[in-house]
Amino acid sequence: MFRKTILTFGLLLFGQFSFAQGALLDSAALAKEKLFSSLEEALKNPEKVYKLDLVKFDADVWGGDGLEAAPKLSADIGKLLNLQELYLSDNQLETLPAEIGKLKNLQILHLSSNQLQNLPVEVTQLTNLKVLHLEGNQLTKLPNEIGNLVNLQKLDIDHNQLVELPTEFAKLQKLEELDMSSNVLVTLPQNFGELRSLRLLEIWDNQLKQLPPSIATLVSLEKFDINSNQLKGLPSEIGSLVRLKQLNVSINTISRLPAEIGNMAKMEQFDASYNQLEELPAEMGKLWNLKELDLSNNKIKTLPKEIGSMQKLETLDLNVNALTGLPTEMGNLANMKDLVLWGNQLASLPATIGNLKNLVTLDLNTNKLTALPIEFGSLTNVRVVVLWGNLLTKLPDSICDLPNVQALDLMNNQLTLLPKKIGNLKNLLLLNLAKNKILKKEQDRIINALNDKEVIFD
Repeated sequence: MFRKTILTFGLLLFGQFSFAQGALLDSAALAKEKLFSSLEEALKNPEKVYKLDLVKFDADVWGGDGLEAAPKLSADIGKLLNLQELYLSDNQLETLPAEIGKLKNLQILHLSSNQLQNLPVEVTQLTNLKVLHLEGNQLTKLPNEIGNLVNLQKLDIDHNQLVELPTEFAKLQKLEELDMSSNVLVTLPQNFGELRSLRLLEIWDNQLKQLPPSIATLVSLEKFDINSNQLKGLPSEIGSLVRLKQLNVSINTISRLPAEIGNMAKMEQFDASYNQLEELPAEMGKLWNLKELDLSNNKIKTLPKEIGSMQKLETLDLNVNALTGLPTEMGNLANMKDLVLWGNQLASLPATIGNLKNLVTLDLNTNKLTALPIEFGSLTNVRVVVLWGNLLTKLPDSICDLPNVQALDLMNNQLTLLPKKIGNLKNLLLLNLAKNKILKKEQDRIINALNDKEVIFD
């Protein structure tokens, strides 16, 4: 009898322990579980609650003095021991109950858009957390214990007031996605490179002046966005990020790019706009997989001939620079679709521009072009051509060979005549000739040749 009683008691304890330590569900199984939207409802059968959504929960927000008080999460939340997904966003929460630390099985926690000034240390006890959303709060620092979240894979702490990260942050060895944008970070820990599982890193809109050399060990990184900081340069170690596909360093004060950038041969998108670049390293020509390159709003005077090696390039934006010419190798960019060169000092175009058979948009406004090469007419796929604000006195007859052009903007040049076969542009919808020197007789001829097309004169 005694042994039977002991056995029964043991089974009861085991049952309670099983409830407290319920198995973690994978993402597919968790997705199938019922999503509760009321804490009161969830507490009726707490052992069956795996997902709880209390976004904008219905709480008593009136204090005893008649003034509105911040909502508070009930300590009863700690009774949901099997809870694995919890949404608490948009609740104006200033604090969390200590009992939240009892939710040992929690894998996903949403705390975004609240008023948390500190991350309660109890949250760092949730060692099974994989996803933690803290964006849009008022956090000024993270506790050293953040390093306890050893299973964390995604962390969003953007739009807070973080000044620095604790060195223990580097213990988050499984972290794959990290967004720290819109804080006031001045520096990164020297051991930041220990986050070797990072695939996505966003640190835009901070006050970073440099990157630590340990950045070289972020070998899994595929997307890196550090725009709108105070970087004056990039460390040579950045060339070690050989898996990187997207890099955004725009809106900084970078004056040069390291030659090692050419090591990132898998890169497909690179944005270095709004910096202080005057030249590009020849090694950029090794970025063979690059499809989009934005170098607008810099001080670039010349392009290296090696740019012609980027044969997968589809979009190239070089507006507002100081270019006076283009290398003939530009003609090798056979996959180019959008070429933006406005706001430079181009006096001529290379004949090889006619090789850009896939070009759809060409913007050359506000340059110093006095003529176009005959080969311009070989741009058989172009649909939009923008040439306003140049010094053109005539157009080559070959411009009438552009079968797909729909918009041709020639405003503010010095044209007096257009080619006789201008009427061949059958798909033209808009021709802008305002602020040129075209006399009335020539205007009538153009209108007649283009029939019902929209033509704008002065």
